[in-house]
Amino acid sequence: MSAPILESFEGEKAEKLIRISGKKESVISDCVLKNAAFSGITQSLILRNVVMENCCLSENVFLEADIRNSQIKNCDFSNVQMEDAFFEASTFENCKFVGSVLWNSSLKNIAFRNDNFCLSNFDGTRFHGVHFESCENEGTSFSSCEWKNLLFQKTGLRKANFFKTPLKGIDLRSCRTDGMIVSAKELSGAIVTPIQAVEFARLLGLVIREEE
Repeated sequence: MSAPILESFEGEKAEKLIRISGKKESVISDCVLKNAAFSGITQSLILRNVVMENCCLSENVFLEADIRNSQIKNCDFSNVQMEDAFFEASTFENCKFVGSVLWNSSLKNIAFRNDNFCLSNFDGTRFHGVHFESCENEGTSFSSCEWKNLLFQKTGLRKANFFKTPLKGIDLRSCRTDGMIVSAKELSGAIVTPIQAVEFARLLGLVIREEE
């Protein structure tokens, strides 16, 4: 049995649907949204079973961001504020979240692929079954986060902040980790390469010398 064909909205029609639904705090469901662009708006963004492609929603404030069972592709959420967001059973691919704020959010069964989270903020967020693959998270803040089944694969974590976020059991071997902000307590139990171990030792203030 073939999957149902989703109704498609493009350009101004997609933008109008997102803005009107957001102001009414109503759900957008079972459709395709393409090429919408707007910024400087304060509203909600509630998606169910939506395919969103090539949309630019940067510089907006989403008072309620609730995305479930959706596919988000090639979209720009740079400098967006979406505190207390809820994402579930969705994929984000080739998206930009540069400088975005997702404080105290809840992410469940989410796949991030080739996304840019540089300088974004996940402080206080709960991650459950979240996979970052080939993402760029330079300068991203993951302070005071809780996680279960969190995976970083081939992801840039340079200068990322993990203050008060334990990394025990997280495999960092395929990631760029130089300059990470982390203490020995948070780093305890993380899986790293020998080269990364030396980098972290220096980061923690150890002086490494050959035996005389």
